[in-house]
Amino acid sequence: MIDLVGQTLLRYRLDVAMRAGYSGQVYRARDTESGSDVALKLFKPSTAPEAMKSALQPLLSLKHPNIVQSLEIGESAKGLFLVSEFVQGGSLSTLLSRYSQENRQLEYPLALSLMRQAAEALTYAHGVSPMATSNPTIYC
Repeated sequence: MIDLVGQTLLRYRLDVAMRAGYSGQVYRARDTESGSDVALKLFKPSTAPEAMKSALQPLLSLKHPNIVQSLEIGESAKGLFLVSEFVQGGSLSTLLSRYSQENRQLEYPLALSLMRQAAEALTYAHGVSPMATSNPTIYC
């Protein structure tokens, strides 16, 4: 994907390219109306944008302290995007990789807390939404 740092999609100024993946690029962005930082995932062009919007829609209804809040599904000349709250600290995957690289194990209380939070979030999500994800990302 083309680097869009510094550009604006609707009311979101893209400040930092954070992570690129199979489906698109995630940016730390600034909501120019509220002044808050958000995460914005710009999806790669799709042959079925309406189907993609429908697939993303259930995310907007998930409201739980252990689930990143999805705020808006938008579309601009650059493509379809999902705006979510910006969470400092990184993903569980990043945390586990860091521990692994340092040849360390998670302390028992931390591991237990993370598992409890993930289980609570999954229990809630499966009770609220029929949506299933093939590659969930857990943030901590």
